[in-house]
Amino acid sequence: MTRLAGWPIYTLVALVFGIVLGIYASQVQSPLLLRFTEIIEPFGVLWLNALRMTVIPLVVSTLIVAVLNLATASLSVRVGLSGATVFAAFLISGGLFSAGFGYALIQLFAPEAGIALGLDLSGYAASEPVIRGAGLDAGGFIPSNPFTALVEGNLIQIVVFSLVLALAINASPGAARQTFEDIFSAISQAMMQLVRWIMLAAPLGVFAMALSFSSQMGYEFTYIIANYLLLICGLLSCAILIMYPITSVLGNVTLREFSDSVLPAQITAVSTRSSVASLPALLEGARRSGHLNTALCDLLLPFAISVFKTNRSISPLFGLLLLAHWYDINLTVVELVVFFLTTLLLSLSSVGLPMGGGAALSLPLYLAVGIPIEGYILMKSVEPIPDVLKTLVNVTADMSATTVINRYSG
Repeated sequence: MTRLAGWPIYTLVALVFGIVLGIYASQVQSPLLLRFTEIIEPFGVLWLNALRMTVIPLVVSTLIVAVLNLATASLSVRVGLSGATVFAAFLISGGLFSAGFGYALIQLFAPEAGIALGLDLSGYAASEPVIRGAGLDAGGFIPSNPFTALVEGNLIQIVVFSLVLALAINASPGAARQTFEDIFSAISQAMMQLVRWIMLAAPLGVFAMALSFSSQMGYEFTYIIANYLLLICGLLSCAILIMYPITSVLGNVTLREFSDSVLPAQITAVSTRSSVASLPALLEGARRSGHLNTALCDLLLPFAISVFKTNRSISPLFGLLLLAHWYDINLTVVELVVFFLTTLLLSLSSVGLPMGGGAALSLPLYLAVGIPIEGYILMKSVEPIPDVLKTLVNVTADMSATTVINRYSG
């Protein structure tokens, strides 16, 4: 870990430099700079693909090893029940926070209804999904073919299969259990090392992505974009800050203890916008905290990274409320509840990577309640900016929920 200690700072510098250079290139329209942008853009794609390829084996191996490291299968069940309760409470609270505080922010600070109708957004397109995610119906949580789930990247089915397989391995005779544990432990360690190697290229990859993005956007979308960014960033920042006293009270830890355990992962999250890339730092922070059960954290944190995305209970609902305000659309309570629950289900099929597919999966939900596609494109064209805080919300909530579960599962 020592070699990576300064890498988040280097990556953050690369992010800022890429944005500044990209905006400059878009303004001066220098053929040399624009050509440079075209040349370096593939490096960002390659880096993101390299990070993406670690997701499935990292999640599967880490979850299985974590379950096997727990003392008994009955403890795993108890942890699962308490974990599901806490995770559900966090998600519901996020939705209520977005609907309440977010709505108040819109009424106080958003531009008048209809002001966004005249914006020309023809030059921008919605984000493409980067991970294929299958929709989840009533039986969609159980994979009929686990190999198909692996190929399609259906994370919720992969997680369910991994947990059930781990319980079966745990119930196997001693020699067979130890063999499986050794195999998956070796895979888990290898994948963690691979993530660290990939993160060595983070400054170049992040610079390439930031340069490409900012060179296309330039200084357009002044008032509306600035207003949206201020509102969503303010909302997410408040959500992060609120988690500190909540964790301190419910998790029976001091603010300093929680801050120290989550800070390394937050630094990684800011520089990479990736919950997956933050997993090693989350695990390391939990192990060094001194107040958390290491075996418990090894189980809960990979699971949380995979399927527990608190931001998805906050940002999409707020975006819907803001767009409805812009276009003067009246939404019913039923529409809001259905939108909220469906968004959470769809989030189970996306992963914690920058622009991890959740935006594209949500598009039909916005259209279904009458939101014009132009407004949706407007918001998603600047997704990388609030995406930093969205990742921070997820990572902070992962450690917060784990800390609370740790108190009531011991």
